[in-house]
Amino acid sequence: MSNFAKTDILTENQKHLFVQGLEKGLNLHEDENGKTVWNCLHNYEFVHARRALDQIGMSVEQINEVIDFCKKNGGYCDCEIMLNVICAD
Repeated sequence: MSNFAKTDILTENQKHLFVQGLEKGLNLHEDENGKTVWNCLHNYEFVHARRALDQIGMSVEQINEVIDFCKKNGGYCDCEIMLNVICAD
C-alpha cells in the first residue's frame, strides 16, 4: 500500500477527487500506438495538482501540505505525483 493511500492529510473522497482532477489535468490517454501519454510541465509549479486540490475546496495551506507530502514521496512534478506517489505500491 502506498504512502498516499495511508496518509490522513486527505479524506478518502478528497483522494479520489484529487486523482480524478490530476488525471484530467495531465490528460492521461493512449496514443494511436496504444502507449500511455500525458501532458506535464515537469517542473516544481505543480499546476495540475494545485488546480485539482483547489477545485475540491482545499485552502492554500492545505494544498501546500499535500504538495510537500508529494515531494517527500517522490512527486517532483505533476506526472511524478501520479507515478511515484499515487500509483506507488
